[in-house]
Formats: sequence, structure tokens, C-alpha cells
Amino acid sequence: MPASTSFDLTAIRTRSDLLAEKAHRTHLTRDEARHLTGWTGAELTRLALDNVVQAEYSGKGYTRFSTASLLRLMRRRRQPFSLFDVVRSAADGGQRLTDDALAVDEATTRNRRDLQARRARCYRLVRRDHVVPTDPAWSAWYQGRTTLAEHLLGQERERRAIERAEFAAYGLPLTTLWIPTLPLTSYGRYTRAVLAQAHRAGQRVRVGSSDQVRHMEAEEPLPEVTVYEAAVVYLHTYTRLGRRDGAIRIVDPDLATHLCEQMKHLCRTAATLNHLQEAA
Repeated sequence: MPASTSFDLTAIRTRSDLLAEKAHRTHLTRDEARHLTGWTGAELTRLALDNVVQAEYSGKGYTRFSTASLLRLMRRRRQPFSLFDVVRSAADGGQRLTDDALAVDEATTRNRRDLQARRARCYRLVRRDHVVPTDPAWSAWYQGRTTLAEHLLGQERERRAIERAEFAAYGLPLTTLWIPTLPLTSYGRYTRAVLAQAHRAGQRVRVGSSDQVRHMEAEEPLPEVTVYEAAVVYLHTYTRLGRRDGAIRIVDPDLATHLCEQMKHLCRTAATLNHLQEAA
């Protein structure tokens, strides 16, 4: 059964957008608290009166609610904070793919005429701070041989340009959103170099703030995904040691479309890769 039949995806997307916008706020207004939790004003009042959530009282009643206390109760009630939580839930019913099978499956997805006709969007989320060094460029970088690593990455530019041309030929706009943890780890600096090559090859790369998603990551970091609008979500998987381990294919057009909207919202306030390089 698709996850879209088990969850109110619109409400969850509204919740995640609000969490991203208000990530810096310690308190929410009554209306914001209702949109975040999905609870009625009467229920919020009762929870405040029972000291289940912390709230500030004024002549108009409880008007400001502690963000942290609301999130704690939502977590206890197992309410999803974002569509990424829904993706994790849907993974149990997905199809596991090896790295080779993933490449073939993505190519098949890009070749779908219905997606090309609607110019379906495609987003990639990059979040990990470390991956076991297996490919030649990352292995060289990990060993401190930065010059060799950058040379190997330079050879990848042609492949990145071909990938961009392929997406463009199919009419599928691709955006990569990277949310690094600062200061950058060794793998973070390597990822910046990889994405710099993709950017030079013409790919669209945006850099988000980890502060913006901190409430969504209350339990664990956001998963890395590739999503094709109105089609499929690929949840990239890793072993316990951090080695790449293919992906889980989740066929749920509604979930994919809503996830694209959530990614679009996160990209709206994201910076360019050049901005991060100048700040680093």
C-alpha cells in the first residue's frame, strides 16, 4: 500500500515547511502551533492547562507555545516531522536495488515519456558527513593526496556534463541540494569538490543550512534521496560502516510530488555553491 494512502502528505509538508521557516524560533503563535501539530485550539489549551506543553498565558488565553515542548509531544505520539520520515516508513515496502540496478532503473525512469511531457522535476538530497572511501578519488582525498583526487575529479567533469545533457534532453530539470554540517569534515570538503565539478559542468547545485532542518533531524540525519516528480523516490542506503549500498525504490507518485515540493521549499532559501566556497 503506498504511503500516500496512510498519511496526510499535504499536512506533513505544511509541517515541514513551517519547521524550516521557524527553525530559529523558541515559541510559536497559537495558529502556528495548530498548523504544526494538527491539533485544535481547544486541545492545545487543554495540554497547556495540564502542563503537558509549555505555553505563555495572556489576557487572550494561551497565545505562545514552546516549540521544543510541542515537538517532544509530537515525537512521543510518533507524528512524522517531514516527508523524509514518510519515505523511511515507505522503505519497508520498496524494492532494494544494487548500485548497478539503480543506474539502470534511473535511466528507465528518465526515459518515461509522461515525465518528459510534463517536464517533471528531479531533486537529489546530499547530507552524509562520511562515506567509506572506496572510489579512487575519495580514497586519494582520504589519504591526503588532494592533488591526485582533484585530478581524478577533473576527469569526472565530462561525465557530469553528459549527465546534465541527458536530463536536459529529456526535459527534466535536476537540482542537487547539499546540506553540509559545518565546519566541513574531510568528506564534506571532498563533497564540495565533487559538487564544484558538477556545477562547472552546468548542473544546478544549492547549499542548504543544517540549522534549517535541525527539527526534522531530531531522531537522525535526513536520508539521502533522489526523487522524480509524480513517479518514484530512490532512498540511497548505506551499510552500518558507511559503505554505499544501492538504494530502495519507492513507487508512489503522490509522495514523490509532495517531496519535490518540500525540496523546492528548502532550496528557496539555500545558497549557491560559490557562496559556501567564499565563506569557507
